[in-house]
Amino acid sequence: MLEDVWIRRGNEYVLEHVDLQLYPGDFACIYGRSGSGKTSLLRILALIDRPDRGRVVLGGRDYSSAGDGERADARARLIGYIPQHDNIIDQLLVWENIALPLLLQGLSEEEALEKARSAASSLGIDALLYRRPQSLSGGQRRRVAILRALIKDPPILVADEPLTGLDDELIQVVYRIFSKHSNNGKTVIYATPDTTDNPPCTRVFRIKARRLVEE
Repeated sequence: MLEDVWIRRGNEYVLEHVDLQLYPGDFACIYGRSGSGKTSLLRILALIDRPDRGRVVLGGRDYSSAGDGERADARARLIGYIPQHDNIIDQLLVWENIALPLLLQGLSEEEALEKARSAASSLGIDALLYRRPQSLSGGQRRRVAILRALIKDPPILVADEPLTGLDDELIQVVYRIFSKHSNNGKTVIYATPDTTDNPPCTRVFRIKARRLVEE
């Protein structure tokens, strides 16, 4: 997936010689302190940014050298991304935010709403579907972001510190959802700075001295 990737911030590299090969069914956790390059790494995995050096390969295709249109198409088809800071669209209703990937794929509003309602019930926000995001708490907005990334059942889920603002019970629910996703043959990539966190990962990586090390 990543071959000899280098990532620069300013005049210095924050990550060097990153090699990461993941497979369907992997639930991979990446631990690293704040500022270690986790978000930069995940944005490259999600085909949002390009590495300064190295290759990003999905399904045998090198997307680090692909055009912007091809990369955008691959993101839409292959990747669900939960950013560290939610990117909810305040002009849309909650259900529209959750169902946005389906609406962009051409699904009817009726079908998209039904799928959004089913997804929202899994995280306890089905009563909020017709509200505007401005009226939601931080934890509720976080749940909307999680559901939007999952609703199209993406082959690759990239989650950057996704559990901010959630209580312990909801965190366990999200872990179960992520585990189910990987058990269904999809790849989950989860990043967190919290070493006391205990997600049910099948593979564990840490960022140490600008390198990504598997434990």
